[in-house]
Parts: sequence; C-alpha cells; structure tokens
Amino acid sequence: LNAADGQATAWNPGANDTVKTLAVSGSTVYVGGDFTLIGATPMTRNSLAALNAADGTATSWAPNANSDVNTLAVSGGIVYVGGYFTSIGATPVTRNHIAALNMADGEATAWAPNANSTVFTLALSGSTVYVGGQFTLIGATPVTRNYLAALNATDGTTTAWAPNASYFVHTLAVSGATVYAGGEFTSIGATPVTRNYLAALNAADGAATAWAPNANGTVDTLAVSGNMVYVGGAFSLIGASPVTRNYLAALNASDGTATAWNPNPSATVRVLAVSDTTVYAGGHFTLIGATFVTRN
Repeated sequence: LNAADGQATAWNPGANDTVKTLAVSGSTVYVGGDFTLIGATPMTRNSLAALNAADGTATSWAPNANSDVNTLAVSGGIVYVGGYFTSIGATPVTRNHIAALNMADGEATAWAPNANSTVFTLALSGSTVYVGGQFTLIGATPVTRNYLAALNATDGTTTAWAPNASYFVHTLAVSGATVYAGGEFTSIGATPVTRNYLAALNAADGAATAWAPNANGTVDTLAVSGNMVYVGGAFSLIGASPVTRNYLAALNASDGTATAWNPNPSATVRVLAVSDTTVYAGGHFTLIGATFVTRN
C-alpha cells in the first residue's frame, strides 16, 4: 500500500491462503503463513517464500516447510523462522518448530533448537534469539523453558535466561536492556510475579521489572518506539492505573501508564508496526480511529 494515500500498488503476489508474517530485507520480502501457492506468477511455495519487492514474483528461494510458519526475523544472511513445522529446508531436514535458513539457498543451517511445541514469535538482539510460544522444552540440548526462552544465535543452545511465563507467549519486542512480552500469561519472571498478559523483563537476568500495565485480556502484538510501547490484542482495560482501551493502547515505557492516545478499534488488533510518527495496525476490526472511520 502507498504510505501517502493508502492505495494498493501494482504489487500483487496473490497467496492462495493466509499470510501470518512478513520481514523485509533489501529488495526481498520474506513471507510466512499457510499458503501453498504465491507470486505474481503463482509458484508452489509451502508456507514460506521470498518475493521480489519490485514486482511480487517469487524468487527461487524455497525452504518448503511442512506446516504453518508463524513468525520471521532476518539478520546477517540468515532467516529465522518459527511455527508449526517439523521439517524445513530446500533439502528438507527435521527442525521442530524453529529453524535458521540461509538467505542464499534456503537450506536449513545446523542451528536446531528443537522446541517441543509451536513457536509464535521471535525477536533478535545481537547474538541472542528470543523465542515465545507454546513450548516447554527448547535448545540444541533441550532444557525446560516455559513458553519463553533466549537462544544463542551461533549454536542454538539455551541461555540461562528463564522468565518462566505461566502460559503462552504471543509476541516479543526488545528495546535496549528490556524484553517486552505479551500473551496469555498471568505470572512471569525469573522469580515469578503477577503480570497480566503483558510484562517487561530484564534482558540480563529475566526478572520482571516494576512495569505492570495489567491488561485484562490477551496481548497479541507489541511495537516499541522511543518511550512508547504500543500494544494490541483482545483487552478492554490496560495501564498501571487501568483505563478503558479497546484492543489497542499506547503505554509509557517508564511507568506503564496508558497515554491519551485511543484509536478505539471495534475488534482485536493482531499486528502493529511503527514508522516515524505513524502506527500501522491490522486485525479483525472494521472501525478504528479517535473519530471512527471504516477500515476493514
């Protein structure tokens, strides 16, 4: 879409089923979901593809996941992916729910953290890959990590960081020395404390910070910009002193209070992205804005 006026450009890759995640690197758009055909001229690509940002054609990159891809992150010639799959790669190999793929040829690298259940979200920071989902075991040598873990980007081993969420983690964002997590949990932290659906964790030791916005429903997406944490999900109350915010809110990173920013969408927000002074939002809503306008 044109950022100036919202018009759809000529770019039309035409996936034949749901797209769940996107990541852009240079002139390539990496796409994950549960499609089997994609591209301006449709090509077989099972749940994962690389598209030309100029014309929407599918490149030759074809890692051929055997089930849905939920999340993507790109760094240093590697595409990290998480989802429901158990095999992946241009030459398929076993990779349970999480894998690292070469950008050049789509082959799976030796990195194999082997989660025991679905990965919903990935976030990269330096040499660490933060992972959230439904798993309780993860790592090149599997160790117990309840729904949230930090992995070494070099060898896939699990670090000592263990925030021990009480239930599924849907979304992660890293800002400096803080890892923000959202999902279905009600307690979290190296020494667990009550945090309803949303928390800020120390990147050093996994302890929950004092930041406690206390959402009253699931958090599905996070985006951090400056001193603001934008949050989307299924909640209707949020903030250190809870106020009504339906499905979407802006929180102070310093104290967790909700700002006056209140777009008030009509249904759940599933994805957010921030660019300069604009917040892009997607989900199940049909009305959104401080003054309601229809946005399907």
